[in-house]
Amino acid sequence: SVFDRDGQRIFERVHPAAINVTDVHSIQLIKALKGGVHMFASAARDQISIAMHVPAGNPTNTPAPLTGFPKALRITDAISDDNGHVFLLGHLPVKTSSGVRMDWYIQALDKSSKTLWTRAVEGSVAEASVPIHGIINAMGNIVAYGPLPTPNKRNRGRMVATMVTMAPTSGALIARECFDT
Repeated sequence: SVFDRDGQRIFERVHPAAINVTDVHSIQLIKALKGGVHMFASAARDQISIAMHVPAGNPTNTPAPLTGFPKALRITDAISDDNGHVFLLGHLPVKTSSGVRMDWYIQALDKSSKTLWTRAVEGSVAEASVPIHGIINAMGNIVAYGPLPTPNKRNRGRMVATMVTMAPTSGALIARECFDT
């Protein structure tokens, strides 16, 4: 829904997936650089990620679904920088010989919603996905944070607080910090 400064509704858009499912969970709403907003949500029943862009201006402008990310991606956060880039953060199930591993997956999109880069951070086998979140730090880098398996072999399988810092233009890994007590 779009409201004016006085709180009056100007117009509303409903994503088609929201009509066909019983429960949709809002994840994030981001202001688009050229106006309008990017909306991210997930369908509770099958955990499908829903993403769309609602353009600024006339209420008759048609919202466009954002595509280009893996269908199995479970988006848990979305952030943007001052250059109009949008960063999707979530989990991507990966089949392995010992089961399904839930890897962190980060995808950078430019202001025209084209993929700039993607990065996977190895998750844990047979663990349910848990939300990962992100911020843009003071240096302009992407920082993703959430629980990942401990790198300490002695505590194998235990989830610990982890921060992964990446370059915004390439996704290059700058740092990975685990807080394992």
